[in-house]
Amino acid sequence: GLDRAARKKGLTFEQVVTFLHKLKRDTWIVKPVNQIWVDVFGEFMNNGKTRQRVSAQTFLDRFLKKTQGQEDATIEYVTRLFTRLNELEVANTSAQGQIEPAMRHRYITKDTFEAYLASDENSAFDPLKESFD
Repeated sequence: GLDRAARKKGLTFEQVVTFLHKLKRDTWIVKPVNQIWVDVFGEFMNNGKTRQRVSAQTFLDRFLKKTQGQEDATIEYVTRLFTRLNELEVANTSAQGQIEPAMRHRYITKDTFEAYLASDENSAFDPLKESFD
């Protein structure tokens, strides 16, 4: 523990680094986006590799239509959406890697999917419902 004098000064650089390292290392906390990603798209692709991205058709079929019930969604809508999402900064810094420019209308990564979940584009996310009366 910290004595009274040390507590008033705050954490040392070493303590902050140790704390951040433990936060990053302790992966037992599952981010909601990771659970949604695995539940909807599966952890692995048909070839057995870990799923790093999802196609427009899979996103349309499994997420928009099946999960969110958006029966009127089209592949044209999804390709336009993917193009917009892949223009976001998060798409350029994704841990799953960047989508090649020629394929940005066909795929998104999990990081880009997470950005979509919290965006106005996602009809299931309504910020007005998050406010208190």
